[in-house]
Amino acid sequence: MAIVSRDRLIDVPRGTLQETNGVDAVAVVADDAVESTFALVESALDALSPVTLRHDVAGTAGFAQKFYRLRDAGEFLVVDPVLIRRSDRLISREVELHGAGRRGSTAAASSSERLRSRAVDALAFYQSMTLRPLAEALRLLHGPERRVFGLRYLTRDLPAAICARIEALAFVRDLDDLGAKRDEATRWFDQCIARLQGHGPGSGLASD
Repeated sequence: MAIVSRDRLIDVPRGTLQETNGVDAVAVVADDAVESTFALVESALDALSPVTLRHDVAGTAGFAQKFYRLRDAGEFLVVDPVLIRRSDRLISREVELHGAGRRGSTAAASSSERLRSRAVDALAFYQSMTLRPLAEALRLLHGPERRVFGLRYLTRDLPAAICARIEALAFVRDLDDLGAKRDEATRWFDQCIARLQGHGPGSGLASD
């Protein structure tokens, strides 16, 4: 597997990542090289397996972050590249937060914390990788001019019935409930994408 680190692609030997692991990658890049570096990452990933889901993390400052799920890598393995602009102070903060080896290094990180019984981590992934993309897809269907707000302002932007359904998905009792609601949210997301592909933004969902 090829992943990016310190402005270049490196290889991770096959078999070194567990099935329930993800891949974190951090790179320090020139300020004007963020998009071209992401293009390089996506090209490398596509050469390994088609990307089935891409999530752009909104609201970052000084760095850019995306999540990718690959068709042939299993549903739990997520690639998470973070590109830090060379001029940003986050570079120095990273040493304090993660140690000297964090900058420009690669590390295997869990993308299926639910299977490891790490409830808080599992909830964080669920919110960022499942609920937020679902909310954005629903906004594209019902109010495309109000995208990129994530889980905020849902009652303002979406029909009441949809807000109630998202609210029910957002509150989980335990890890088993999280797994069931993740599956439900994923199916709903797939319906949204199919509708967007077939009818375009602003078309709503026929089942809403």
